[in-house]
Amino acid sequence: PRQLATRLHDISTPQLSGNIDDSNNVVLDSALVVAAMEATYADLDTAAQGYKGGCTALTVLLLPSNNGESTTSRLDLFVANVGDCRAVLSVKGVARAITRDHSPLDQIELRRIQSVAMHNPVTMGNVFRRNMFVSTPFASTVDQNDCCCWHQRHVTRADIGTRLPYVDAHLSAPVLGTVTEHDVAMTPLVIGDQGKQARLLGKLATARALGDYTLSVAGTQPPMLVKPFLSAVPDVAVIPLRSAETDHLDVIVIGCDGLWDKLANAEAVELARSTLQEQQHQPEDAQIDASSNNSRLLLAKAARLAAEKLVAVAKERQSGDDITAIVIPIASAFVYKNKMNSKNCN
Repeated sequence: PRQLATRLHDISTPQLSGNIDDSNNVVLDSALVVAAMEATYADLDTAAQGYKGGCTALTVLLLPSNNGESTTSRLDLFVANVGDCRAVLSVKGVARAITRDHSPLDQIELRRIQSVAMHNPVTMGNVFRRNMFVSTPFASTVDQNDCCCWHQRHVTRADIGTRLPYVDAHLSAPVLGTVTEHDVAMTPLVIGDQGKQARLLGKLATARALGDYTLSVAGTQPPMLVKPFLSAVPDVAVIPLRSAETDHLDVIVIGCDGLWDKLANAEAVELARSTLQEQQHQPEDAQIDASSNNSRLLLAKAARLAAEKLVAVAKERQSGDDITAIVIPIASAFVYKNKMNSKNCN
């Protein structure tokens, strides 16, 4: 957070952003905010060189819009991620994934991984091959996160001489190719047939992460590093949020893969919304309407309770991974912005 705050402070200087709204707030150009988030991830990845291990990352920012609309009625939601953490947005109860899981078998990710090998073959050592055979010409799965992932086909000596569909960095779709002895002898860059089974170089279940500079493939001499294939460049999405298009129960649910392994997007949103809704049945002086400081505290308490419930459900369903959940009520962001506008006007 500190690094990103510094970057955002840099771009709010007059040299980069002279946009001031009618309440005397600096309104940052969205392209500059995106660049600040990208630069922050690069900073963090560079700083990680001195440490063992790595991590996925996801960042959410809610900022005033710079498109000319009233800043009291619209906010821009900026979401950056590397790895398999996920953010899901609720808009009047409808769940929408606003990040893409960076699975090694995701079509975009696999093509990037293969491109690294194509432009720098030495990164594969004498262990891996670049092409990957798929089960049928267009066999892929579109999951609830709108990620399109290939189903890999494992080839054996019985397949030598057979023409099978494969994908590669220079191909926009699968084509037929003859299986060779080299294909059978070498290992594909991604090991595992599909979904959570997939591992980049047999090591990681994600194609993007911060750090992991020392991670190497077991049994290789000199050690074959995973990092050339592991990107720290985030996907950054900018999503407009208008107060008229949301309701008081809408939320952003952020979670790591241990949560999403066991809960569908819509299920997580419904659980979070129902937890906030329960506050509406509390005594009148404890109801959530986000219009007072006390209500905002109650809303924050309800959001924390919703996150705890999400983690509890994942644990009950025996999630085998780390479980983290954060619930952000959208209504509180609009109310906070309106209060700041009122304060500045006075």
